[in-house]
Amino acid sequence: MTQFDILLRQALMDANLAQYRWALQSVEAKEPDFSPGYLRERMRVLADPQGWARRRSGGRRRLDWRIIAIAAALLLLSATGSLSAERRDLKLLRPLCGLLAAWHLIDWVLNLVGLSVSGRFLYLDLAVGAAVLYFHFQFLTDMAALAEKYQPPDSDLNRRIRRRRTVLLILDTALELASSLVQFIGTEQQAVATLVWAFLALVVLLVVVILIMRALFELRRYVRDMPEVMEE
Repeated sequence: MTQFDILLRQALMDANLAQYRWALQSVEAKEPDFSPGYLRERMRVLADPQGWARRRSGGRRRLDWRIIAIAAALLLLSATGSLSAERRDLKLLRPLCGLLAAWHLIDWVLNLVGLSVSGRFLYLDLAVGAAVLYFHFQFLTDMAALAEKYQPPDSDLNRRIRRRRTVLLILDTALELASSLVQFIGTEQQAVATLVWAFLALVVLLVVVILIMRALFELRRYVRDMPEVMEE
């Protein structure tokens, strides 16, 4: 680039600045008022940029969390049916469990064609989240009651299930609120900080879920061994 080209470029930039100075001065310094849909999409990009790009380009898909949710709901539906004779409340949970399985199935099918129900309607997401929280609370409460009935005298399995149930509900509530209300966060820095805290809470939540599963397998062993003890 010659000296003349450099001077010409600078002159044109100065002319544009002089012509549109009034427009630049009238622009407010605060961040624009983005739509909730844009903010949710931006959160998806910040949370998983590579996954977002693969979904946009039609690349290879990883295991969808909706499939995991469907499988978990179907397993819980089977468990509530098998144990309904022991606890009447479990029979009442079966319709709710079936509705949650249907919800995740519909969302998964729509996602295959590029649509989605979750994340689009705030109040619907909050209602589904509240239903999930209630199911977790009531199911684990019933499991703690069964543990109190079948556990050996020196075991504290029922108290462990109740403690882990409480931690699970607190973390699950925090994650539901973070995912539903992130669209109202004002700045990108606050959004990133929220995602970091949500990731840490998710890690702790996975540890709690593993501990709960371990406790439920222990309860299963007690229930299975109880007929043998009664026969002896």
